[in-house]
Amino acid sequence: MRFRRVLTWMILAAAIPAMGMADVKIVTKQHVDAFTIMGHTMPARDVTTTTWITKDKMRVESPKDVVIVRLDKKKMYIVEGGGAAYSELDLPIDFAKLLPAGMAGPMLAMMKMTASGATKPRKLASG
Repeated sequence: MRFRRVLTWMILAAAIPAMGMADVKIVTKQHVDAFTIMGHTMPARDVTTTTWITKDKMRVESPKDVVIVRLDKKKMYIVEGGGAAYSELDLPIDFAKLLPAGMAGPMLAMMKMTASGATKPRKLASG
């Protein structure tokens, strides 16, 4: 789960320069219904995440952590548990340094994307 969050922040950090000079605030509200898996019931939850984006900086606040991206310093900071602990990562992130020895190759291979073939353009039905 943490790996997926870091990957999401990396993608957002790469998009910062494309957004131009204007400051942007994005508030995301997510609702997850209650569910049961393997005999354990998880309650419904609502999560609000706030993202601020400027020319070379980004801050994402969620209930569990804060992620700060500083492209001007080529750093990403992840502050966990209301400031109880934090991690500092150099950008771009070298996953081989973050993962245990021997895991980097298989993990990076799983993330590799390929596309092939071509499709014919189709007209959308107007309704």
